[in-house]
Amino acid sequence: MVKKFYDFVKKSLTSSSQMEGFKGTEYMYPLLYGITGVNIPSKEMINHALERVKEEIGGFSGDALWLAELVAFLKDGERVFLVDDAFRWLCVALNEGTNGWALLMGNEEKDTIFRLINELQEKKFRVFVTGSLVDGIEELPESVTSFGPSQTGLIYFAQLLVRYALIYGRVPVGDLHELSHSIEENAPGVIFVVGELSSIEHLLVQGMLSLGTPVISLRNTQNLVGSLIVSQTISDMADKAWKLPNIRARLVVKATPDVPVPVGKVFTHEEILEADVGLRLYGSLFSFIIAKPSLTVQEDEVTVLGDIKKTSTFCVLVELGNRNIDDPMTLWIGRILRRVINYAKGIKVKSKGNRIIDLIMTKEALKSGFRPEHLGNLIKTELRNDFPSIGPIHVTFILNKEDAKKMYPTILSFIEERKNKIKNATEESESVFYGCTRCRSFSLAHACTVTPERSSQCGVRPWYMIKAHAILDPGSVYEPCVLIYKGKCLDPLRGEYEGVNRSTERRTEGRVKRIYLHSIFDFPHTACSCFQNIAFHIPEVDGIGLMPRDFKGEAPNGMTWTKLANKVAGRQCIDGVASFSVGYLHSQKFFQGDGGYSRVVWMTDHLKKIAGDSIPEKFKRSIATEKDITTIEELKTFIKKNRPPETL
Repeated sequence: MVKKFYDFVKKSLTSSSQMEGFKGTEYMYPLLYGITGVNIPSKEMINHALERVKEEIGGFSGDALWLAELVAFLKDGERVFLVDDAFRWLCVALNEGTNGWALLMGNEEKDTIFRLINELQEKKFRVFVTGSLVDGIEELPESVTSFGPSQTGLIYFAQLLVRYALIYGRVPVGDLHELSHSIEENAPGVIFVVGELSSIEHLLVQGMLSLGTPVISLRNTQNLVGSLIVSQTISDMADKAWKLPNIRARLVVKATPDVPVPVGKVFTHEEILEADVGLRLYGSLFSFIIAKPSLTVQEDEVTVLGDIKKTSTFCVLVELGNRNIDDPMTLWIGRILRRVINYAKGIKVKSKGNRIIDLIMTKEALKSGFRPEHLGNLIKTELRNDFPSIGPIHVTFILNKEDAKKMYPTILSFIEERKNKIKNATEESESVFYGCTRCRSFSLAHACTVTPERSSQCGVRPWYMIKAHAILDPGSVYEPCVLIYKGKCLDPLRGEYEGVNRSTERRTEGRVKRIYLHSIFDFPHTACSCFQNIAFHIPEVDGIGLMPRDFKGEAPNGMTWTKLANKVAGRQCIDGVASFSVGYLHSQKFFQGDGGYSRVVWMTDHLKKIAGDSIPEKFKRSIATEKDITTIEELKTFIKKNRPPETL
């Protein structure tokens, strides 16, 4: 076994000297770098590692992994490798769509492989395959990622786990002991061996065991040594993986509404052909779809005002009897309402904002006996699936234009009042802030604190959304949100609060004890990987640069998105670097602890246009972009020429 690997690597590495490493990553050889701390191996280092493998000297299976990585680079190049940006998005998927990563290897029969794939996907594993298994299957499901038939394909899966430990676990490079513990406890990967392995694959799987990766084998040990799990059935393999401590075991069973047609998210974007339309109800100038608080609703109810056969408009009013629900929260509940109302097969409610355009029902839905009352039951059930503590719900359908016209001014007044409450909310006006740990599935040292003036880093989770989930869905698996009682303000400029510090320490399990909401220095906020932008200190000019996720170039100090993102992902940002959302560009408290826009010296042209008038007029000309300068020296000249004298 070892001799075959030795000969294989020796032949492969002596046939080529192109060792520049993988592109699109901060780590040219992630396994080599993580295991040894070296970026590019010397010939002497390679030869010593080969001898250790040949003589089976202690730790040789770890050497085998990075030697195989060198071979894989020469054989596959960039064809199979997952760049850092793609890797981070795999991690982001751990928020909801993925509970873990599974690599399948071996030469088992096709039917067995597909049964295991199905079992794992039912448990929301992201499935990867490699080796001889790939050769035996003509066509894989689109949801399965193949690392190809190569005997070294396993290393691409290994690279994911090692990068996870380096970026999110902050393991020191070259510390094999810490690396293996981090992979075993936190990296969300499992290897499944189904059928015989080649001698080279066997050695590499043994190397993964030594790195702490869980390995589950079907029916026998394959002569592997370590923390190996042997299962006798496919179902047991999936069940054993589900119970591993590094897997995010989350499945939520939701209630099904009592309606005569199939229901599910899959029907949200269902296209209904004109020939299949059985009924179309149009909205009017007075139509609306809205959720609002109510002090009079005591129990669930569905009311239909008007006759569906004589309708002159179509409106949906959802009144919520829970007294903890305020106006801003209903903006988010309303968005969920407009989504779930389309979960029924053959029923489509088109809306634009709070206005209904039309309702379409297919002939098949009409034939099933589907009525507005059924749509009301669906709304109640699905809203309660998203918000278990939502309380009593009264759904009213208004099918008469005169009734809608009478109600319309009250609805408009409510919408305008809610809009102003959200617009005028500040950190001072709110008694609580809002915490989200949805990204904790991969970022153990991250806990997002969201306020009306510091939006979530992902840019898609406004404070009133987090408030709604914190109050109406406490303890949620997929929406883990909390209220943060801000407590005493310790530093109003940089944004430090006693309550925020306590909450951050609790939510990160003691990993982070102190943060500033509005400064990139000393104690910046923590970061996930969903962040839209990064602010970073440029010490040569003592200024701040701003870079968005989609920027492919370099800042004047040579920083790229990948370098910056890997510095902050999954941890408290290092001194002088902080992640933020696009919305924060427009905040009155935009990095006010560091001088706000007066301290910004460089940002991309696209980001500058988005910031627009949020940048004070006197600083617009004095903030350079990639179109103005490309080097530090050019930046210094630009600042001297364009900065207001009092800010130099």
